[in-house]
Amino acid sequence: MTHINIAILGFGVVGSGVKKVIEENHDLIAKRLKKLTGKDFNIHIKKILVRNIEKYDQSLQKIMTEDISDIINDPKVHIVCELIGGDTVAVQYMDQAIKCQKHLVTANKMAIFNQHHRLFCSAKENSILFKYEAAVAGALPVIKMVEESLISDEVLELSGILNGSTNYVLTKLKEGLSQEEAMNLAKEKGYLEADPSSDILGFDPMYKLGILAHLLYGEFPDEAHIKRVGIDTIDSGLIEKANKDSKKIKLIASIRDKGKSCSVGPKLIGPDNPLYHVDGSQNGILLKCKNAGDIFISGAGAGSRETAVSVVADIASIILHAF
Repeated sequence: MTHINIAILGFGVVGSGVKKVIEENHDLIAKRLKKLTGKDFNIHIKKILVRNIEKYDQSLQKIMTEDISDIINDPKVHIVCELIGGDTVAVQYMDQAIKCQKHLVTANKMAIFNQHHRLFCSAKENSILFKYEAAVAGALPVIKMVEESLISDEVLELSGILNGSTNYVLTKLKEGLSQEEAMNLAKEKGYLEADPSSDILGFDPMYKLGILAHLLYGEFPDEAHIKRVGIDTIDSGLIEKANKDSKKIKLIASIRDKGKSCSVGPKLIGPDNPLYHVDGSQNGILLKCKNAGDIFISGAGAGSRETAVSVVADIASIILHAF
């Protein structure tokens, strides 16, 4: 039996979801790993980093810490899952974990977009596996698809709904709610943060678009070269026009001209576009490929367990390649 010890940084919506998914599906994951490798693996959550241990019950406190050194200096921790977010302290922690020979999984699209050079170089220099499937489209395995399934093909264009929070708000606007009502409902369901500006102003899908452009064409686009418009520009008149014309307003992220043209902004689309049918907190991605033609995937783009599925998939991928 090979024991794989995991540390989770941050215990919010996604962090708590990762713990639940690992614990509830422990035997299933082990069975599938054995089928692929012939080996017995036991995945165990050894440590969880939080700001304030006192907020949690005693059973959780036993594996919690407020000190990152308890994780990075522990030789028995094999994989670190960074689920704090942002590009300041989270990046510091990831950098420290890499230098202490911990393989890394993250859902942090902002850190990857803004600090990719630092993180990628550090991981390469230290021979560390760095996975980030959950950073782009929640439960959708788009990174695996682009990196592996389409390795022999060229993606000519990509367009997608990459932010479940704003897609939920836009769905509710179409149903007749005001923007304030729709946003409050999204916050109640946990789709929007207390400060929703990253989603509403289009930064979140811009970060994700940058990651996809890098995967497809080898370079991250400069933020200044990405045309970004948020859903804050949408008024009731535009909603009425969309409804009258049997169309929907969607916040679409697009890559064209081999990554040279990148944009995020609201667009009116009709039923002939597959993204028209992606409602609520769902994400959807349409790829136009040179050989495979059009490929469309959709599914959960937000949520605790939904995003956790991609995090745990990255943990499994690291186990397959490093242990």
